[in-house]
Amino acid sequence: MTAPRSTRAARLAAAALLLAAIAAAGCAARAQKVATALEPPAALLAAADVAVAARTNLTAGVPVSGTLDPAIDVKVTAAFDEVLAAVPVREGQRVVKGQVLARFRAETMAPAAASAKAALDLARADVERYRDLLKAGAVSQRDVDAAEAQWRVAAANEAQARRTLDDASVRASVRPAIA
Repeated sequence: MTAPRSTRAARLAAAALLLAAIAAAGCAARAQKVATALEPPAALLAAADVAVAARTNLTAGVPVSGTLDPAIDVKVTAAFDEVLAAVPVREGQRVVKGQVLARFRAETMAPAAASAKAALDLARADVERYRDLLKAGAVSQRDVDAAEAQWRVAAANEAQARRTLDDASVRASVRPAIA
């Protein structure tokens, strides 16, 4: 005797569903075994292996005692006797090469530098005038040479006065440095 088709189809569907459930259960058990195999084993800790964390401030560096000496010790001396007008850096401040460390009063040096500049300008004008007069035949070559010598002396005096005025500002000579 044969079962009706709807009963037979229902049995086939139930059998297929049962086979799918068994296959899924087998895959899930196998996936669980694989996942368990990949996990690291649990560590067993003793009471001595466990510590309580506490919040604290950390200090950087190594505690030492003694005296620190600089790698380079630079002595700064004044080029002339004069009163300090300003010291724009503090002791222990980091400075760069060329930075002004101290300024002397320049009231006595500034007029000398201005006078030397004026003497140089006058000597330059005299040389030009004497050269023009030489071309006209009004003066000799010796007069032109003397004017040129005066011009070179005035240039040297002006350069010295400018250096003296520049020396009124004491600058850091090495870098990096600490004042």
